[in-house]
Parts: sequence; C-alpha cells; structure tokens
Amino acid sequence: LVERNLNRCILCGKCVRICGEVQGVGAIGLVWRGFETEIAPPFGKPLDCEFCGQCIAVCPVGALTSKLFKYKARAWLLERHPSTCPHCSTGCSINVESAKSKVFRITSDIGFGVNEGNLCPKGRFGYEYVNSPKRLASPMERTGSSFASVAWGAALTKVSEKFREIREKHGPASIGAVASPRLTNEENYLVAKLMKAGLGTNNVDSIARFGFRSAYDGAMSVFKTLRGSPDYSALKNAATVVVVGSNITETNPVLGNFLIKAKKTRGTNLVCIASRGSKLTRHAARWIRNTPGSEAAVLAGMSAFILKSGICPAAQEARKIPGFDSFAESAAPFTPQKVKALAGIDPVELEAASRDFAAKSPAILVFTLHSFENIKGLQTYLAAAGLSLLTGNSGPGRIGIMVPGETCNIQGVLDMGAAPDILPGQAAPGDAKALETIRRAWGTAPPEAKGLDMAGMIEAAEQGRLKALYIVGENPIVNFPDSGRVRKALEKVEFLVVQDLFMTETAKLAHIVLPGASFAEKDGTVTNAEMRIGRFRKAIEPLEGACEDWRILSNLCSLMGLGEGYASASEIAEEICLAAPALAPAMGPASSGTRWIPPAPDGAEPSFSPLSIPEPKEPAADLPLLLITGALLNHSGTVTRMGEGLMKVSPSAALWISPQDAAALGAGDGAVVKVKSARADVSVPVKVTESMPKGTVFLPVHFGDPAVTALVSGPPASGEKTPERVQVRKA
Repeated sequence: LVERNLNRCILCGKCVRICGEVQGVGAIGLVWRGFETEIAPPFGKPLDCEFCGQCIAVCPVGALTSKLFKYKARAWLLERHPSTCPHCSTGCSINVESAKSKVFRITSDIGFGVNEGNLCPKGRFGYEYVNSPKRLASPMERTGSSFASVAWGAALTKVSEKFREIREKHGPASIGAVASPRLTNEENYLVAKLMKAGLGTNNVDSIARFGFRSAYDGAMSVFKTLRGSPDYSALKNAATVVVVGSNITETNPVLGNFLIKAKKTRGTNLVCIASRGSKLTRHAARWIRNTPGSEAAVLAGMSAFILKSGICPAAQEARKIPGFDSFAESAAPFTPQKVKALAGIDPVELEAASRDFAAKSPAILVFTLHSFENIKGLQTYLAAAGLSLLTGNSGPGRIGIMVPGETCNIQGVLDMGAAPDILPGQAAPGDAKALETIRRAWGTAPPEAKGLDMAGMIEAAEQGRLKALYIVGENPIVNFPDSGRVRKALEKVEFLVVQDLFMTETAKLAHIVLPGASFAEKDGTVTNAEMRIGRFRKAIEPLEGACEDWRILSNLCSLMGLGEGYASASEIAEEICLAAPALAPAMGPASSGTRWIPPAPDGAEPSFSPLSIPEPKEPAADLPLLLITGALLNHSGTVTRMGEGLMKVSPSAALWISPQDAAALGAGDGAVVKVKSARADVSVPVKVTESMPKGTVFLPVHFGDPAVTALVSGPPASGEKTPERVQVRKA
C-alpha cells in the first residue's frame, strides 16, 4: 500500500517520528549514518508495518506515496469534500477526494477533527468498495432460482403492496425490519418511522442487540441516562485508563493511539485487562492477563477488594448511593482467591491494580461491546459501573465509562429509535411527553404493542410467524452470531427485502434487492463514541442505477401513506429535531461536530445494580479450547473485503494459536486445521503467535468464508457472553 522513493527523501524524519511517537509501532527508522543514511526498518529487520499510511500523510516531498493512488489522477484536479470516516465509531474527520464520479483517495487535515488528522488503515485505504465493479446497479427481483433487473418504480411498488398484503392478512406483528449502524441517522430514523408509523409495528432492531445494546441497557440501569458520558479530552487527560478485554488498537485504532500517546507524554496509568497480547498491552503500564470471559469477575474482584480494604475514601460517600448494599453483597464473593480461580490472575496483581485505580483519579474504564466479540456483555458493564461509582469516578451528571462502537453509527441507531423499546431521542415508550411530541411530528403515535427484538424476530421467522422482513444495510448471515441458525430462519421468511451495496450472502436469499449508496454518495449525519454528530457530505453521484438509502426509504414511506416524502437529508433532519428536540442543537443545519446532550428523566440519580455473573461451565472433554472472535486492524465489517488494497494486507481468515497449542497439534504456520464447536465446524489455516495464551484461539469474523460466526452462540438471557469451546485438529 505504501511506495518508497529514496531519491526524493530529504531525511526530515517525520515519517519515523509519527510511526514511533503517534502510532507506537516504530516500523521504520533512520538507519546507517552520514551519506548512507536512509529510511528503512531498524537493524535490517523485515518490515513490520500496520499500513496505516500516516507516513504518507506527513511526508513533505512525496518520497512515500499511496500505491492505490499512484498514476490514477492528478492531485490538483481532485475535488475535496470534508466528511466523516464510515468505519468505526471514533468519528474521524476525513477528506473524500474525487473526480468524474469516482473516489480516488482519502486524506485528512493535520490537527483537525477529533482525530487530529490521524487515520488508520481502514480510514485511509478502506474506500475502494465505493468504486467496486461488484456494486449493485439495479433493483433485482427473484425469479425462481435467479434474479432479474426491474425498474425502481416497479420494485418499490411491489415492496409496498406486499407489505400491505401481509399486514392485512397476518397483522402488523408479522412484519419486521433490521436497521444498520452503517446507515446515517436520517436513514435509521426513516427505518423506525416506516415500521412504527407506516406499518404499525415495533418490530425493528439492529446488530446492536448482540453487543453495543448491553452498554446502553447497563447505562440506563445504573445512570438512567447517557448524559455526562466522557469525551475524548477526558480520556486524554485521565490519570488512569483501564481497557477491559478489548483490542482498541485494532477495533478503534485512532482512539487506541490516543491512549498510547497519553501514556508516553502525560504518564497516564494505562492498564489492560486482556487475555490476548496487542500493541496496547505492549505499551501498558500494567497488563493483567486474564482468562477470556472473566472480565466481569475481575472488575467485581477489584470492587470487593476496595470495599474490604477501605483504601478509597470515595467509597464512604458511595454508600449513600441507592443500591449500594445489594451491589456490595453481590461483589463480596469475588475475593482475590476466587478471581484467581476464575481468571488466572495472581491476587497480588489484582490488589495492586485495585490500589492504583482507587488512588489515581480521574479514572476511566474503556471497553468495546461489539457484536463480533464473544467474551463480554451486560454484567461487564454493570461491574464496571459499580467500580466507577464506588471510586467516585462516576456520579450525578458524569459517567466514567466509554464504550466505543464497532461501526460509525452504532450509537445513532439507538438515538433514532431503531429498536423495539426506544423512541427517537432515546425516549422510553412510556414517556407521555415524548410520545406526544412524536405524534405531532409523525401525525400518528407509535404502536403500544411490544415489538420483537433481533433475537425475537429470528425466532419468529423460524416458527413462521414473521412473514416479511426488510433488511437495510446489514448482512446478518455473516455478521450475526449463530449465523447458521440465522440463515435457516431467513430462508423461511415469505417476503425478504434486502437493501445493500452488494449482492451479499443475505441478499442472495431475498425476493427483492434494492441497491443503496455508499457514504461518499449521500448526505447525512452519524453519531460517534463521544456522542458527537459528524456529517457525511456527498462527494460523487450514486452509481448509475443505485439510489441514496434515505431516498429509497422516503419513497417507501410515501407509498405507505406517510406524507409526500422528503426532498433532502436535511429535511429529514429537520423532522428529527421536531420529533426529538434534544437533538436539535447538534443536528441543526448550522451545527457541525457538536455533541448532543441526551435527556435525563426528572429526578434521575445513579444507582448501583447488583451483579449476576454466571459461573463458567466445565469444559467438555472433546471441546478443550476457548475461542475468541473479533476484528482485524485492516478490516471493517464485510465491506472492506470489496477493496483490493486491504485484502492484499489481510486476504483471509486464519486461526491465531499459541506456540504451545500449535506444537501439541503438530501444526505450523499455514497448516490447515478444522475448528469445531457445538454448532458448526470450519477449516482455516493456522497463524502461530506469542500473543495468544495457551488454551485459547482467535478467529477474525470479516470474511464470510469460513463462516466464523456460525461457530458461536447468540447472547444468553443473562446478557453476558462467554467464549465458545472448540476442538481444533489437523484437516
């Protein structure tokens, strides 16, 4: 992805400094001396590069350039369109540089935006899918076992008529929709409105249900609101940051770099509770290597030790917070000895980490609750919230926990009410004032009947109760846990509509496929991890035959009797501000990069929630290894599979395994093995790495083949995920 031309190099050292000081990698250095000096990997070692492209951005003379952009266009002929990165929820500011309806490169402005000009591999090179020849260029209708192109008018009419027919025959509860964290706020709002106002059902949900929703539910249980969530400046200025069971430097790379920089420049006490080694654990002041799935137990153990030892004065004030006694009682069993049994952590290490957290304030807990992860959930959040309240790092009007999302608008899905039990603006269904506000904006009230969440819709489809499903910008067969079950459920749906950029694994099951638009082809807003609203700005026209997602949804709303439609995304934003006035200061036409302040119920005060951490099950003899699933640095969901550049860096899935386990298996790098869980089995090559502990293996989820998500189960009723047990043997 990066081309080096030493004839242009002036040895300024900017590339070396940004690689070492900002990225924390040090892949290159100034080697040799005098006239022989050049930029190269230190000590003649092979290049160990993240391919973030930061060196390209700072090089003043073009000695380092992008291979994806080379010879494609003249830089001065490109139009620059300020926008927001469409991948993770950090919300990085970018420039989409385009010409002749094609995106040629992504750049950023040094020192600008929440990312301060920094970008990761996904943000800088993950744009190729926009120009992909595999894009859908026409609505498609299933005819037998194949698809035929149809006109837009005919496709949308078919969808609206079929929805009406099913509603009249089977009732509104027989129809559902899946929104997407890759859609804009405006589009997710219309998905929710179409279902709740147009079809009279609350059956709408998203992939957030399998991960991020646990953070939302936990925050509402403990804090009653998301008001007071930390921003990035609080993260950078914290005395202590504890990263819990999360590889932030791969899922949210720029955010991870902020933590590394804070550790280097401010001496931040950076603590990682993680089973798998990463760039962040290498830079951490303390790495607590725990057994996967024991994160909640470790946090509960820290609370129990702080309470018993009396080392934190703030804990005395915390006794006045409602629910303290029940929380303390539920945490008390997690003694250092029990935590050692559950997590494999030395009691001395747990006690030292607890003392640090209690003494070095302000402290912030950071962790991800991604749908593709299988080790954390609701109990992890409740344990973190209890620890934060106990030590005075959270309280009325402030929350000392940050949960960055996996995709650019995972927060916005919930903010826009694309869930069965949330209304626009994070209002509760029982909020009479919010209901009246929405009724005035919509001309009708949302239905009172309880809707199905994502798991409920899958079950209803299995049982034949869900007759129609509208999936917008999502690929459940690859992205949802227990994907084999999801596929079988979707195959039973009478009328399946999929709206996407590509003929995905899910779209191949649809009866109607609608081609949407990429982030570069439409206007709209997205909400990042600090609840700051950024903007997509249209850089190119949609691919001929495709259409902006908001326009497709607007037309469907009109066909379902919800007004005359919308002329622009900004017109939808205006209605959102009417339906959820709290969003108006951040979503108004004059606002840009503003954090929105969620509503707080009258008299709402934080309260402790008791913990209910499930005991780990005894491993079956034939499934001895723990499987962790997760993301890779160079990929975002499944869309980056459609670009050649990042696929050259990370072309396929591999099973990460410790040297000890690989030796016991008799398999070296590249050997193909079969991974078997209680649900499915897949064949993958092996990658032997010291970053994995003995007894644990890791698989990335991006590629579809192998179907990694078919190996893992959905979250149980407790909301706490646990690692899957698997068997690995040579194929």
